[in-house]
Amino acid sequence: MALVVAGFFAVLTAVLFAVVFLLLADYANSQTRNVVQIETDRLLQIATTGGVDAALQFVRGRSVPEERDASYLIADADGKTLAGKLRFDLNGPEWQTIQQPWDVQETLLAKRTYLPDGKALVVAFPSGEENELKQAIMTSFLWAAVLTAALSLAGGLMLSRSFLRRVQMVTRATTLFSEGNLQERVPVRRTDDEFDKLAGSINQMLSQTQILMESMSQVSSDIAHDLRTPLSRLRQGLDTAKRKSTDVTSLKAAIDCAICETDDILATFAALLRIAEIDGGTRRAEFRQVNLSRLFETISDAYAAVAEDGGQRMILTADADVYVEGDWDLLAQMLANLVENALRHSGSGAVVHMKLTSALRNEVVLRISDNGPGIPEIDREAVFRRFYRLDRSRTSGGHGLGLALVAAIARLHGISIELSDNRPGLAVTVRFPPYG
Repeated sequence: MALVVAGFFAVLTAVLFAVVFLLLADYANSQTRNVVQIETDRLLQIATTGGVDAALQFVRGRSVPEERDASYLIADADGKTLAGKLRFDLNGPEWQTIQQPWDVQETLLAKRTYLPDGKALVVAFPSGEENELKQAIMTSFLWAAVLTAALSLAGGLMLSRSFLRRVQMVTRATTLFSEGNLQERVPVRRTDDEFDKLAGSINQMLSQTQILMESMSQVSSDIAHDLRTPLSRLRQGLDTAKRKSTDVTSLKAAIDCAICETDDILATFAALLRIAEIDGGTRRAEFRQVNLSRLFETISDAYAAVAEDGGQRMILTADADVYVEGDWDLLAQMLANLVENALRHSGSGAVVHMKLTSALRNEVVLRISDNGPGIPEIDREAVFRRFYRLDRSRTSGGHGLGLALVAAIARLHGISIELSDNRPGLAVTVRFPPYG
């Protein structure tokens, strides 16, 4: 990488030099041509006003020019030199580069033109300054190229070392994480550069992986603990039926009891699989616009008869046409679980109040409250864990996964759920993210 950076800057310097060299060389050449053209015009003016003899006399008087001065040549139609000492190919191009007769080390830029009587006039001017300028540019470029290559190589090495250090930090963190250190994270420099953004994404992935692994470990432990009882009952019932059943009726009763226990176990596994599916995020592709007001009324109508049979009462207050983005079936499952939980644990004669409002900034707030015994503050976070049940609920039906399913659906939709004291009873506040 350092060599690539150095090579890039070397090529960039060469291109810059070529451009500067060509521009300066062209400028120097144009300046010399301007001097030659000015001297040519002056000789033509002398020949026009004073005659060709005046021009010859002028050239003969300047046979040996001063340093950095113009030189001249006048020749007849046959090429015979009449004045001046320049050696110029009169049959060649109009502009030529020639050697100075008295100093072969110096080159001249010469131009041929014709006097009014047809004689050839050649005017030349030293072009050595142009060559000196080119040589100075070449020398400067060589030093600049060496300096640029050294600095770019040093910069490339520093850049590559910094790059490798950041990569090594990512490699170290992910390696330690894969070896079981679930608390390991990639260091963030807080420079908000691409590496920090990458580190943030990796850390988010590692955190999510940690949550899933800890959740899987917890689920495994919970399954081993909470399914042991129904499986033990199932085995005990079958063993009792095998040893003590003496007729078809008692054997059939034992089989029916075993089927009920098996159905309960299967229902538990079905709920776990549904939670795992939701936590996997695959249902996010099903998100659509959901009329929460209509869904709220549907759930209320579905449980109104259940509440009436239990000697309870439901009160519904909902704003019209409240929309959120999500999965209709999952949101219906979440609301149904919350309402069913309120009806089941609030007792006979309780009142369950369901309220739906659309607050400022399009934030949708849903509140389900009852006047039952409520949930102690110390247990309000734990009730969303799988298989967690309050002591008073262990004798009632269910498998302790209803609120865990609610929490999984809420995470998928970016919903926040808060449990609070309704004085008396429990209030569940559900806040949906802004929509639209």
